[in-house]
Amino acid sequence: MAEADLDGALGADQPEAGIGVLTLNRPDKLNALSGAMLDAFQAALDKAEADLKKGLESGMPEKEYEGTAYLQLGSIALQKGNMKEAYEQLRKAVKIGLPDKNNEAAAYLYLSNIAVQRRDFRGAKMYFSKAKACKPTEQQIAAQLKEMEKYMARIPG
Repeated sequence: MAEADLDGALGADQPEAGIGVLTLNRPDKLNALSGAMLDAFQAALDKAEADLKKGLESGMPEKEYEGTAYLQLGSIALQKGNMKEAYEQLRKAVKIGLPDKNNEAAAYLYLSNIAVQRRDFRGAKMYFSKAKACKPTEQQIAAQLKEMEKYMARIPG
């Protein structure tokens, strides 16, 4: 897909301060990702990452927002495949504190997934237990917990 063809296929919006939304808009192609769209998505992640780091450097007004920024940085690092950075950012998020139990559960789920990939099964189970203890009410997180519980039961130890 040429650069000109990308117009409108990947929408970037900022409905309010601190929130960015990327939208795929290629219904004729069933929203399939092209190389150009992946490049644009990567550029959008890079910009979001830079904005978050800039916000952290200038100081966050409340601690829970700082924790949320680290949670978002961890999520971006995961998207980029940087497990080490994701792990560090997510640990900071949990240590600083997050605004609610849903965000906390999401952070622990990410950490549990990273631990599984590292073959640190004890750590994976510990983070999974912490995620479950948060009793998230958000449907997507609760569904992820339920799905992951099937795999956790098979892990030795």
